[in-house]
Order: sequence, then C-alpha cells, then structure tokens
Amino acid sequence: MGMVVKNYKMLCHLLNQEPKTSDSKKAQEKEWKRFFDWTREGQKYIIINVHNNQLPKDDKRYDGNNKNNRKEYEQFQISIEDDQKKGVYR
Repeated sequence: MGMVVKNYKMLCHLLNQEPKTSDSKKAQEKEWKRFFDWTREGQKYIIINVHNNQLPKDDKRYDGNNKNNRKEYEQFQISIEDDQKKGVYR
C-alpha cells in the first residue's frame, strides 16, 4: 500500500485507538502486526501491506496457561469426606 502516517498519535487516531506509552505501546504495535505490516522511518509509520485475514495471536506462555494440563486432573475424584479436609486434598 505504501500509506504514510505522520506519527504514532496520528496512527492511533486513524485506527480509533488510545495512544499508549512504554511497554503498552510496544504491545499495541505488536498487535497491529496481526492486521497490517508496517515499518518506521523516524516518526513516520509506513503501512506496507494490510492482511485480508488477521493473523493468529501467539500465546507464548508456558503451556498456554496450562490449558492441556486440566485434562489430566479431571480423572481424579475426591470423596465427600476428603472434600472437607485441608491440605493435599484441596
């Protein structure tokens, strides 16, 4: 595309998003990469390509917030007596 946007605040205005600072700004820019490719020249943002479909979000947490481990614990049954106890049964 080659669209040139003057600066970060103007790009946020065009995308109808709130301008952020520090790590929040980096996360916001990373999120934008899911929707369009861009580069920077000084303060200018140059939009290179707009994706037809948004790219999937990568969950880089260890084991995706333990989603798969929950299945392992479903097999354990706790009796009514043990349910009232504290410690390892809780």
